[in-house]
Amino acid sequence: DNDIIIDVYTNGNAYAGLSLNGNVYTWGDISYGGKLPIDKLSSIDEIFPLNKGFISRKLDKSSYIWGPDDVLDGSDGGRTINDDLSFSDIAHVVNNIKEVYYNDNAILIFRENNTIFSWGDILYGGVIPYSIYMELAGNIVDVKAYPQGFIIIKDNGDVLIWGGFDGKSGNTMSLRLDKNGLRSTSNDV
Repeated sequence: DNDIIIDVYTNGNAYAGLSLNGNVYTWGDISYGGKLPIDKLSSIDEIFPLNKGFISRKLDKSSYIWGPDDVLDGSDGGRTINDDLSFSDIAHVVNNIKEVYYNDNAILIFRENNTIFSWGDILYGGVIPYSIYMELAGNIVDVKAYPQGFIIIKDNGDVLIWGGFDGKSGNTMSLRLDKNGLRSTSNDV
């Protein structure tokens, strides 16, 4: 068989190889996605590593997520609004992936239609605050993950930040910065 691996992705504990024919091969720690839960994953054009698993994008722009049972809640027992998610719960919003960003306890999907979706621990940006959600209209030019949240940079220069900030108290905050500096803040928890 001429199915050679052309790219390898890792989350530090498990590996996913993407072959020339679009097949996925995994190895490493099973609790981090080192074993596919299905016999074969094919027609893949991109793999995105997560803290504890992987998301693959198929040629038809659908996706498949694998890893431990808690890969979808993005947390290690932290406070989440979306605990116990199943892939079928989010499959409709995880299609058309442009890029995936993650930190220790939350995941953000940036889709090709310039929209975002996140899940995981609210203290790590796993839930987009309403104050941020209302500011998302317009083109997103960049997305960044930081250890406790996410940053969005829009084409008008606005910067939207949400998640935890002090690393200890469990408080979250969202910020909106524009060319004139800090425009608004809100405590979200």
